[in-house]
Amino acid sequence: MNGGAVLPTYRTLKQEQFLSIWLMILVIGLSPFSAHAEIRIFDGHPLENPERTNRSVSDSDREIIETDLRKKTGMESIEFDQKGLLSYDGNEQAYKSSKTMRRAILGAIDDKNNIFFISDVSGSRQIQFALTDRGTIDTNTRITSYQVMIDFADFKNSRKYSPVQVSDSYTIGITLYHEINHKVSYDPNDPIPPSGVRPDLGTKSVRGVIENTNAVRKELSLSLRDSKSYLANEYRGNNKVYAKTHQVLFRCFRGKLKLYLRWKIEDKRT
Repeated sequence: MNGGAVLPTYRTLKQEQFLSIWLMILVIGLSPFSAHAEIRIFDGHPLENPERTNRSVSDSDREIIETDLRKKTGMESIEFDQKGLLSYDGNEQAYKSSKTMRRAILGAIDDKNNIFFISDVSGSRQIQFALTDRGTIDTNTRITSYQVMIDFADFKNSRKYSPVQVSDSYTIGITLYHEINHKVSYDPNDPIPPSGVRPDLGTKSVRGVIENTNAVRKELSLSLRDSKSYLANEYRGNNKVYAKTHQVLFRCFRGKLKLYLRWKIEDKRT
């Protein structure tokens, strides 16, 4: 699902399946007998994704992910190791932060059944901020692997046109939580629906991803994404600064003040 905003006028990226996690383990050079699920960096090997231009995440962007996850989860020990696996110290006591996000991120790191590969797709016109594929199940291990594709350039571009209250609320770490929440639940009281994918917008029986992500924002006293604002729309105002941008509505955490996440599509950037 698109962790950013769905543009109604642009085609959604086709979600092809990837090679099995068994092959991924062999390519990366780990012993298949010690395989376990986790959050890790896509290592850029062409056999894993021959039809896309996924790139491994740069050191600077890894630091952005680490810093944001530490701040939002309250776990200072979160970091990527030399092999690109996200880890944390199980003995650490978390400081005040988002309990909801901490449960999800630590749950994903410890998960024995699912693995999330993070890759860089900056420059993609088809992906706005982030998108996760449908997942691939290895027939031997029964582990499901997901490709979480992040357009880091979109986040950087949005900071030029969005107020700080929105930029602080719409971060890469929170977007990673958003993408994981589409696929797997680590809250026993909020299971994934029978369809196998949590929708952006909730129903009477299922909480949506936007609702759950806003719960994280409330715990962090951040601006909230408007629950009815699913599709991004093009800015139509007279301010030349925002010309050719797309926008998604947010609201101030305390009050009804309207705020907007704004960014330019790749071919509109100079």
